[in-house]
Amino acid sequence: MQPISRAATAATLAIVAATVPLLSHADGGATPEQIRAVKTSLAKSPPKPEDYAAQPYPGATLDADCSAFATASRQPQVSVYCYYTRDPQEKVRAYVAGPGKPRHGVTATVEKANVAVDGRVTIPEVTRITYWVNHKTRAFHESFPTTPPGDVELIAARYPGAAYDVECSADKSMEAQGKPKWRKVYCFTSSDPYARVQQAFDLEVRSTPRRGVQVDLTEVSRDPPVTRIEYWIAAAQPQSAAPTSPAEGRTTPHASGPQPSGASGTATPSTAAAPSPAPAAAPNPASQAADTINKMRGLFGR
Repeated sequence: MQPISRAATAATLAIVAATVPLLSHADGGATPEQIRAVKTSLAKSPPKPEDYAAQPYPGATLDADCSAFATASRQPQVSVYCYYTRDPQEKVRAYVAGPGKPRHGVTATVEKANVAVDGRVTIPEVTRITYWVNHKTRAFHESFPTTPPGDVELIAARYPGAAYDVECSADKSMEAQGKPKWRKVYCFTSSDPYARVQQAFDLEVRSTPRRGVQVDLTEVSRDPPVTRIEYWIAAAQPQSAAPTSPAEGRTTPHASGPQPSGASGTATPSTAAAPSPAPAAAPNPASQAADTINKMRGLFGR
């Protein structure tokens, strides 16, 4: 038996490297006929940006073999669209995280890969963008309210100036569906630092859902500051009411307020605010010693 050449070994490893990320997402196998059927369908009707709810990366090319292989084993719940470019991964990731970020629950991965046709590498070392479209997730996202919830629905006060994040809200609410403890989740984003946002919510509402909502805070970025605020609405009824703020339950005398019987327009001692007591003077050691001696004399009759 002749030894395997380094070139053959490298080609084999390249094919494995190109296939492993897809296999890691696979739910099962697909027959060659199913894969060819998907590839034929893609050739007749190439995917459009609305199919994966994102702006395509400029100049990226559809990888039909990758798309067909990844989609065939997941139909009809999931569709997968692979594109490739020779641009560096850092540049592609920045685009996918920014202007090319998918919407409606569609996710995208960026990785180094090879373009292969029928298992044979045709273009090595490209940057692959893979859009994963779960149709159930997408339908849930598209039906989620785009209007921010009111204060009654949030229960805890909305943080001033925070922007409603419908994508995060739909994503977290779908996650909450598998947890009977929660009913719905609303996300907001603030440009205030994490520590400042944290001060707006007391410990109970940040650690328990006793009032019917629990607020989770995440520091998305420190510079510039970006803080995500998640309102997890509990399925159970509230167990405790919101605490009374220091300003509530307190009355302040006012000249125009009700006056006691017979009172004139001038405030009387009974209605005037009591002056603050003067601070106690510091104790005098000599006086304390004398006082102690006098007490001892009284105790022993001297």
